[in-house]
Amino acid sequence: MKKTLLAASLIAICANAQVITIDVTNSIPVYEGSKREKVCDGGGSNAIGTIGGAIGGGAIGHNIGKGTGRTVATIAGSILGGYIGSKIEQRIKGDNCRYVQTPGQLVGYNNIGYYNGRKYTKFSPNRLSVMNINI
Repeated sequence: MKKTLLAASLIAICANAQVITIDVTNSIPVYEGSKREKVCDGGGSNAIGTIGGAIGGGAIGHNIGKGTGRTVATIAGSILGGYIGSKIEQRIKGDNCRYVQTPGQLVGYNNIGYYNGRKYTKFSPNRLSVMNINI
């Protein structure tokens, strides 16, 4: 008896259901796999620090040793000073990095429409201009 009553109720509800077409007022993109990524700009050249460090390191190296040793010390001081100067300038400038949200892959749209003051939403792989709803 209960099963018959339930089946009759469902048939009555479905018989009274009406499908109408409404305009879609908004389509919101849905993305999958969104993530936050670190993006760094090149930061430019560290030429000033490199050149300044090489000159300073070369001058210090030139005051060390005599003869051939002085030449080797000058070259080594220039190389080491250039490296250190470049790193100091890089630290002063910063890494020029920022975080951005990447949207991921578009999987479809939540299409939204209104009928008699009620909001209806339907997901689809494409933007819709109209959608069918059951009222």
